[in-house]
Amino acid sequence: MIYPLIRPFATLAFKAYFKKIYFQNAENIPWDKPLIIAVNHPTSFLEPCILACFFPKPLNFLVRGDIWKKKFYIKLMRGVNLVPLYRQKDGYSNLTKNYETFEFCYQALAEHRNIVVLPEGSTSEEKRLRPIKKGMARICLSTLEQFPDLDILVIPVGANFTFPNRIRSEVMFKIGEPLRVKDFQKIYEENPNRAVLQLTQKVYDALSPLVLTIHEVPDEQLAESLFEIYRNEQPAGTLSIVKNDGTRLENEMKIADGVNKMGAFEKDILKKEVAEYFENLKNAGVTDLGIAQENRRQWYENILIFAGFLPAQIGKFLHLLPLKYARHVADSKVKQKEFYASVYIAVALIGSLIYYLVLSVAGGLIFGKTALLYIFAFFLLGWFSIIYYDFFRVWQQKIKAKKLPEKEKTSLMERRKKIAGTVENFLR
Repeated sequence: MIYPLIRPFATLAFKAYFKKIYFQNAENIPWDKPLIIAVNHPTSFLEPCILACFFPKPLNFLVRGDIWKKKFYIKLMRGVNLVPLYRQKDGYSNLTKNYETFEFCYQALAEHRNIVVLPEGSTSEEKRLRPIKKGMARICLSTLEQFPDLDILVIPVGANFTFPNRIRSEVMFKIGEPLRVKDFQKIYEENPNRAVLQLTQKVYDALSPLVLTIHEVPDEQLAESLFEIYRNEQPAGTLSIVKNDGTRLENEMKIADGVNKMGAFEKDILKKEVAEYFENLKNAGVTDLGIAQENRRQWYENILIFAGFLPAQIGKFLHLLPLKYARHVADSKVKQKEFYASVYIAVALIGSLIYYLVLSVAGGLIFGKTALLYIFAFFLLGWFSIIYYDFFRVWQQKIKAKKLPEKEKTSLMERRKKIAGTVENFLR
């Protein structure tokens, strides 16, 4: 009941939080089949919630059972299609409750309802796929045991965030080819454990190339810096938020692969060059975005900035209360970085709904039906402020770069050109 009600509001929240949401190969998903959607798990709730908002069919989600304690939360979570899955560390008494979950999954798949599984089993914000658990394979094969004619498909989905805790960042989903569980049916009849292991490995092998991978943790900063230089050459536009396009992710995977394959000596040299370049940017009070875009200024930009300033400020001010409160809650309550964005977005969404409800009631009492026009205007101004400040941040960095002494700016551009050449080589 709650799922279809909250979905449109959550969709708006994600479109406000992320500057771009990319889907690649979405046509690979045969929605007329019973599906297990296997997604890697870099954040606490973002990737399954985004899929729930932008995939065309309702989804059910297997989630950690240890959060199912209070009756209110249990009812709420069931209302948004969450199903508990308990782990060994949750205790034997809770493990026995998994039989109910398995029965739910069997029946859901038999009725062609779709289930999202996070097979890594825990969340960790890192740019690599971690080992996956066997529970998903057991559910698939056990369902097939009960319904032998069911054509269950596992859909591997890679979730790749630029900076999940940063507002107006990007997320890129890559969907892989479906895996038929029936291909393991005969093996399961002969040796269930072997079938579970083989299906688990098959899913891992299918999921791995869908996840942007940096092999070594010490190389992450270098890779992130190179990603930044690549992105600033072609900044994502603001108006079209959801795109069916894999170019961005494919190119960033090439850059990551280039870093992974570099020899230690040349990698150390590149790390030093990149670190010095970004340190020089910091000392100069500019960013790579400003240096990359400084020569791409348009004559009309100043006009748009000044013309849009007042409505953008009004839109920002009108929505300050719920957003400030969401930031306060996330800053003060969240201890694990993987939960930060999820908590912020959830609190901002609930706070905004309450805020608009109060405005609607108060406005209705004072202005009558005319209040609806004011509320709609508030919403439009808020959305305009998001678009405006995306544009403003780029414009501001261009202006800062423009004001640099010519000698210093030229030096930075030359350093950047050398590093960008390495990025271009990775992309070939």
